[in-house]
Parts: sequence; C-alpha cells; structure tokens
Amino acid sequence: NRVNGIYLPEGILPIKANTFHNYPTAPYYLDGDLTIPTGASLTIDPGTIVKIGPYEDAIYVNGTLNAIGNSENIIYFTSYRDDNIGGDTNGDGASIPQKNDWGKIQFGADSNSNLDYVSIQYSGYGGKGALYVANYTIPVVGDHVVLVNNLVNGIYLPEGILPIKANTFHNYP
Repeated sequence: NRVNGIYLPEGILPIKANTFHNYPTAPYYLDGDLTIPTGASLTIDPGTIVKIGPYEDAIYVNGTLNAIGNSENIIYFTSYRDDNIGGDTNGDGASIPQKNDWGKIQFGADSNSNLDYVSIQYSGYGGKGALYVANYTIPVVGDHVVLVNNLVNGIYLPEGILPIKANTFHNYP
C-alpha cells in the first residue's frame, strides 16, 4: 500500500459538522492542505493520529477545530514520516521524522478552536510556529498541549497591529 491509513487528499471540508474518529490501526494521512472553512467544524476524537506532509502541507482553520483528547488518548498531529506514532503510514519502511516535515496549523480571523491533550510534532516548514495565529485569533490551548521537535515550539504571531477588541495572551506552559 502507498498509504497505511486513511488517505485524505488536499481539500476543503464541507460546511457542516465533521469528525475524525479514532481508528487505532489507521492514522489519517493528510496529503496536501486541509481547510476548515467559516461555518464548518472539525472534531477530532481522543486518541486520533493525524499525519501531515510533506513540505508546506498545513491545516487552515477558518471555522472551528475541536481537538480535545484525554490523559489516556492523546491526539497527535505529526509527520508523515513518524513511524513511532501510528506505524509506517507512508509505506516507505523505516523513516526518521524531522523538524520541518510539514507546515503548521493556522488559525484565521474569527476561527474558534479548542486544543487539549494534543501533541504537535515535526512541523515548521516555511519557518513558522507549530501554531500560527493570523489576525490574532488565538485558540483556546489547554494545559496538556505538547509542542515538540518543531522548528518553532510555540504560537507564532505575525507582525501587525492588534485589532481593537479584548485581546488576552495566556501563559501556556
């Protein structure tokens, strides 16, 4: 098999409630950008693995992303080459993931997102943070979000002017 998992080509989700269910033996393989448009939502079930790549492939959130795992069922966003999480999804034999293997998760203006018990690994292609915040729409990030082995382990805020509204920068450990 070219992909040992659930293959998702580049695309835009329909404007409705969408769910990525947890299939322990079948990670999701995102091959191209995934856009969650305004008015659409994506809920990712606890324990789900989403592998992304290569290069600038990213998740663009203009609607709602809810990725809330739990202590026994972490949600992973990781490299398509990460054989340690979810096995050899890209079917190339043993491979070693690296920083910059995929792009980022970008939150657009007026997006609404909640992340907790999430691990984001091996992103950063293009020099941005694992989480990229456009127009200062910062997602709710819980106390159990781990950013590891990314080019930038943090929330990237591009330069600009904060919009005139209540802006809060939380202390995310």
